[in-house]
Amino acid sequence: MGIYFKSIFKFIFYKFIQLFHIYDFIVIIVNTLKNYQFTNNNEKYMEIFALFFILCFFAFLLVKKKCITNRENRW
Repeated sequence: MGIYFKSIFKFIFYKFIQLFHIYDFIVIIVNTLKNYQFTNNNEKYMEIFALFFILCFFAFLLVKKKCITNRENRW
């Protein structure tokens, strides 16, 4: 059962990430930087933002790699 739920999570996660492109990530990053002035008082926002950016970046790389390997397998 654990493998089943893991595969469902991966499928949903990949489909969610495929809806976005790298330009959308850049827009989100720029808007976040504009909205939050990172000072000592709100370091938690910076940590959340950094984790979100790292997660999105690695997810984008995984999806890109998966799409490239699927394209190669088709031909």
